[in-house]
Amino acid sequence: MGIAQLKSPDDGAEELVELTRGLPPEKRRILSAKLAARADAPHRLMRFLAQDEIAIAEPVILESPVLTEEDFFAIARFGSAAHAATLRRRSDLPLKIRNLFDTHHRGETALLDELRAGNLGAFRLTLLEIAGTNAELALDALENGDGGPLAGMCKSAGLSRAAYSSIVLLTDASRAPEETQSLLFAYETKQGNNDRAA
Repeated sequence: MGIAQLKSPDDGAEELVELTRGLPPEKRRILSAKLAARADAPHRLMRFLAQDEIAIAEPVILESPVLTEEDFFAIARFGSAAHAATLRRRSDLPLKIRNLFDTHHRGETALLDELRAGNLGAFRLTLLEIAGTNAELALDALENGDGGPLAGMCKSAGLSRAAYSSIVLLTDASRAPEETQSLLFAYETKQGNNDRAA
């Protein structure tokens, strides 16, 4: 069945998403490029493609007229740094989403400036303000070598991988390089888990 034959933009969308999920990445990339600018593309399918790996998601994020402000919000807050950077390039991005980017950028910049300056008290307070009360527990877990809680917290707070990396590296400069790499892998693992859950 062709896209134009669907009774409404989301009729059969779940089946389309499941079929698309089973396609190899190159086929998903071609599908994404073909449907990106179509106003009659099923919303659920386009939302799914917008959450795919960035090479597949990019045309949808930049062009799709069926993505909603709620979709933009999810990409800005929970997408990878590459997804968020792509979304920022979209010409018709609502002001509310642009303001969200600016707010997160300012918060993240302040957080990392405090950490680089060695002002750990201010750093912890800013992180609590951005990420909530779980931030303290996540930092405690990081000090014990478990980067998972901090990775999840950074992800849910909309902080980038770069911010997570800086927190890991700057909170313990004496950490062995292989330990740092395993902690950075925790962020990527959380990224993948969150993408699959979406």
